[in-house]
Amino acid sequence: MTDFRASAQAVPIESIDQLVEQFHRAGKPRARWMIGTEYEKVAVERASGKAAPFSGPRGIEAVLRGLAERYGWEPKEEDGRVVALAREGASITLEPGAQLELSGEQCPTIHCTQAELATHVREVVSVGGELGIAFLGLGMQPMSPLDEIEWVPKQRYRIMGPYMTRVGTLGQRMMKQTATVQANIDYGDERDAMLKLRVGMG
Repeated sequence: MTDFRASAQAVPIESIDQLVEQFHRAGKPRARWMIGTEYEKVAVERASGKAAPFSGPRGIEAVLRGLAERYGWEPKEEDGRVVALAREGASITLEPGAQLELSGEQCPTIHCTQAELATHVREVVSVGGELGIAFLGLGMQPMSPLDEIEWVPKQRYRIMGPYMTRVGTLGQRMMKQTATVQANIDYGDERDAMLKLRVGMG
């Protein structure tokens, strides 16, 4: 989940026309097209298959610290806890149940983004393996029930968690147990955007 901070000059969108205009303005000439990908991974203890904790010497915070020490990532802290990393144009953040997410750099080709993912996987497997943690490319945490998964100590999750219980029955499951892959793809105009959407959904 990539953090978004609105500009102080941002104007609230109050109509459908204003919303549509945002998409029209985002079109780019082909020479400037890029692709960015976000990869979330479920982290489990190798010995048990249970969700890896955030805290402790064999938890996800320790993985983040290891990545920073070994591979040059810059740690980002909240209330004294490492909850994210940054390196060049990429970042590693955590979903509420300590699912690890790579938000990749803007890449000119899918080959570039594939190479970035391969490097990322090598790094997290190297550090996580030494701590007894495996990273799974699954959409759902396979073993641990919701109440056994530690919350990542971020203020936004302390707000979102209780809110999710008031607006449905599966919100906290989505937050703490699921993982996805997201692609951000530039487009030239509305027709090009819809073609890419249809191909992606096909």
